[in-house]
Amino acid sequence: MTMRRFPLMLGSAAIALAAQTAWAQDTQGNESNLEDIVVTAQKRSENLQDVPVAVTAIAGSLIANSQIDASENLPRLTPGLSVNRNANFVGLFLRGVGTLYANPGLESSVAMYLDDTYMPRTATAAFSFNDIERIEVLKGPQGTLYGRNAAAGAVKVVTRDPKIGEWEGAASMTYGRFNRTAADGLINIPLGDRIAARVAVIYDANDGYVKTNQPTMPRLQDRNLVHVTGKILFEATDNLTLKLSGDYGDKKDREGQAFTNLENSCAAGQIGLCLGGTGANSFYDNGLDYPRRGTQGDKMHTVNGGAALRADLDLGPATLSSITAYRHYKFTGGADLDGTSIPFLHALTDGEFTRSFSEEVQLVSDSSGPLKYVLGFYYYKERSGGAFTISGLAANAQLGLTTPLNGGTVYDDPYLTARAKFDIESWAPYAQATYEISDQFAITAGLRYTSEKKTQLYHTLTAGIPGVGASVIASEPEGQVKFNKLTPKIVLDFKPVDDVLLYAGFSRGFKSGGINSPSTAVPANRVTPEVLDSYEIGWKTEFGNVRFNGAAFYYDYTNLQVTQTSLECGASCVVNAANAEVKGVEADLTWAAARGLELGLGVSYLDTKFKEYFGDSYVLSSTTAACAAAVGTPDTADDAACLGYTVVPDVDHSGRRMPQAPKWSGYARAGYTTALASGAKLVFNALYSYTGNIFYGPDPSYGREGARNMVSGSITYTTPNEMLSFTVFGDNLLNEKYRINVSRQQTGGWYVPGAPITWGVKAGVKF
Repeated sequence: MTMRRFPLMLGSAAIALAAQTAWAQDTQGNESNLEDIVVTAQKRSENLQDVPVAVTAIAGSLIANSQIDASENLPRLTPGLSVNRNANFVGLFLRGVGTLYANPGLESSVAMYLDDTYMPRTATAAFSFNDIERIEVLKGPQGTLYGRNAAAGAVKVVTRDPKIGEWEGAASMTYGRFNRTAADGLINIPLGDRIAARVAVIYDANDGYVKTNQPTMPRLQDRNLVHVTGKILFEATDNLTLKLSGDYGDKKDREGQAFTNLENSCAAGQIGLCLGGTGANSFYDNGLDYPRRGTQGDKMHTVNGGAALRADLDLGPATLSSITAYRHYKFTGGADLDGTSIPFLHALTDGEFTRSFSEEVQLVSDSSGPLKYVLGFYYYKERSGGAFTISGLAANAQLGLTTPLNGGTVYDDPYLTARAKFDIESWAPYAQATYEISDQFAITAGLRYTSEKKTQLYHTLTAGIPGVGASVIASEPEGQVKFNKLTPKIVLDFKPVDDVLLYAGFSRGFKSGGINSPSTAVPANRVTPEVLDSYEIGWKTEFGNVRFNGAAFYYDYTNLQVTQTSLECGASCVVNAANAEVKGVEADLTWAAARGLELGLGVSYLDTKFKEYFGDSYVLSSTTAACAAAVGTPDTADDAACLGYTVVPDVDHSGRRMPQAPKWSGYARAGYTTALASGAKLVFNALYSYTGNIFYGPDPSYGREGARNMVSGSITYTTPNEMLSFTVFGDNLLNEKYRINVSRQQTGGWYVPGAPITWGVKAGVKF
């Protein structure tokens, strides 16, 4: 099947299944095999089919059967979602809106939640989770109920609560390609008539799938993580419930560290190759020389954890809730950004951290009357900061030095270090109400007011020379930016029959502005908030054994924040890019075709463009007038003007596609369970996902990724008593060569390769 036929395949399948829906409408007497899905997208527990919001809800069992071990793989079951990954940056994009890099002075446009707690750094999406109840992907602006930094939507990982009065436990062991060794377990412990505890732990490690052609360098793209979650649920009285949650994750490996030279020759613009370095010999090869084992930053080390206390007091007609949370995050890691065997451009993120506290108070009505409401107040406080260091020939050039390089850590050669620290404070009252005008019509209206203050406590640029010392060469005084924003929402929904919900609405979301630091550009540039106005119509239908949901939308997007890469701002910086628009349609369909057989299909179509944007572009330096002038002089010292890429400012990108926005994406899945004569079960699962080509910037000079076809599958045998299970699974079964991130730079650039075909076996026990 060619890629051109993919949209046709999805369209044909949708028509066929729509016909099945019409047939099912006439056979409503048949019992449905579809499982009800409960979501908390509107701060209350509701059936997915009754929520006039575009939500993709993925059950924990489907996540496990599809071999989705981290949030970065969610796009396989969520059309319209894309994830890019390198180092500690996990770039989430929903419907073409997102953030590639978010340093301590900025945040993501897609909010990430663990249960009720906001996760300020999307690096947490790289962690694996187990004991998941479901994952909810809320699409479109969530400005009323979720506030700042949910301009594109929100991703909520919902873990299972303790079960009072029940013992439950499970454990499994996994072995797979690249010496993957994993183990996970959970236990539910009843501690009394009104109290129970639940603990889940996961360990996942492998040796990596990228080889280096330097004998002193380790393999890259390995994984080594431990993540623990725990909850205590206490029903203190008949109307008061307390839930204490905690989690801790430690990830220390080289996953995301395989910065591979983007170009394969000096003539193509890779400066490291021009200066005598060697690069990758193949797609899964790497020529980097830093960081070696035992040096500072040799592995990407992320520590992430937190605690939350939720109290729910049932007042009868409403429930009063308090959610108090604390989060801690820290990261250290080195990177060879030239991707070659010489010390041209080495980098170290040293001690990036975030500590946050939040308090949310909610009053949520019951669902008995025609009026349902949510009233709330949210307070958020954050201290964050970090240091970013570069060294090598590129840093020497910025410092005007010709000092011979020693290699080793970034501090063994002349270096530049940018440091910054921030205080962030935000508060927001909000309200949303739904009134049932009649049995068929309802209207929802909401409003949130956000007041936010970001204070940059300091931002310095330090130059250091081994044996001489270090000194601050640039700094800026304490500075502050403030943002105040109203984010309204209004939705009208209509139920022509019991199993059909149609809705149309307007909502606004905004991503907070900030300060683009730490950066080697001092003073750092300020970024204003981006604002997204969404107009959406949607439908949710369920007849017999078919569930068919979808939405069509239009975004008016102003002051959007985009990422540009240049040495002047420390490899990457965020700027505002005027205006853009997004138009799209998406749909998901689930069909319980027969007993034990479930089929799923999803599709997204995006039409995005910059309406007005004058930004940077890249051209080969060898084609510029500056190069021609340098070659024309007898002095060869200025011939460096012909190396790498040159940034061309103020290029008109109006009318071009937005980055990270595939026109087509979708999936098809199948799951089948059959009982054997012995009473044992066999479960077959298969998943195919497609992502169309994307651009990594406003024009092709930033890099382009071709269409991607991913196939995974598993077969599980479960014993008659359901205590033991054995699984064989495989991923990327077509052995697609794809990249999980690309970055064009003046030095040439780099990419990070995605994993090739993998396989494994898993044995599990329940008790």
